[in-house]
Amino acid sequence: VNYRNKVSVSVERLTMDTFKNNITQDLYKDMLDNDLIEINEYSESNLINLESEVKLDLKKLYQQDNTTGVFVSDSDIDKYFDGIHSGSTNVEGAVDIIKRDLANYEVKTYTEANNTDYKNIFANAIIRKAQEKFGSCLTLSDLNRCLNIKLNMIDKTTGQKTIGYKSFGTGKINENSRDSLENKFLYYDGIKYKIKDNIPKYIPKDKDGNARKLSDLQRIQITDDGILDADFTILEDGTKLYVYRINVGVYHIDFREDFGIHIVVSTDDVSM
Repeated sequence: VNYRNKVSVSVERLTMDTFKNNITQDLYKDMLDNDLIEINEYSESNLINLESEVKLDLKKLYQQDNTTGVFVSDSDIDKYFDGIHSGSTNVEGAVDIIKRDLANYEVKTYTEANNTDYKNIFANAIIRKAQEKFGSCLTLSDLNRCLNIKLNMIDKTTGQKTIGYKSFGTGKINENSRDSLENKFLYYDGIKYKIKDNIPKYIPKDKDGNARKLSDLQRIQITDDGILDADFTILEDGTKLYVYRINVGVYHIDFREDFGIHIVVSTDDVSM
């Protein structure tokens, strides 16, 4: 019995180590084999901040760096963003448009009273920026946290480079669902790296005779607060070097050990 227990523990530890090593290796390989451009986390607040970024881009396009041949005032651009219309009575802001239309990666046609198409131009600018910054994180609804990794993908045969995006994230966990608690996963580039957390079929009551929550008996806890930390430094030649830290805790209570993802990479193509 002792031997079987030791084998069982060894197999489980090997499973946890393999889980960690596979994801870490896949992440590192992609970011080191290709040129890392940037990493962005998709969230509600970052989506709202995106509106301000696009506003500034458009104000440059239609004012300081005008290449359109048309001048649009600050107040007009602000007005369009604050109330892009989807009909005569339903007024919605830019972020509302993103949420509603982005799943289809397109925007609907917005009718202007004076037959101009600024609303279409501005709405499409938001969609393009959101796609570029957040990639498939915009549509991966089963993830709790999601990072969009932007890479300069290098074709090893031709040496040519093309922009590519890969998503990394943590699966959503419903603490009231046995299936959700037992079938935890991390996600990377279309693959769910699953880690089984078997919860006892019989849930004992606490010392006071009260029913216990399923989540109290989980043995593997995933911590994804602060999944991404970004910083930069200026090199001697003036180059801005970005450093990204990705941290996801996968703590196994029995082993008292973290089998999570903790990596640091930079846009200088060198692992930290």
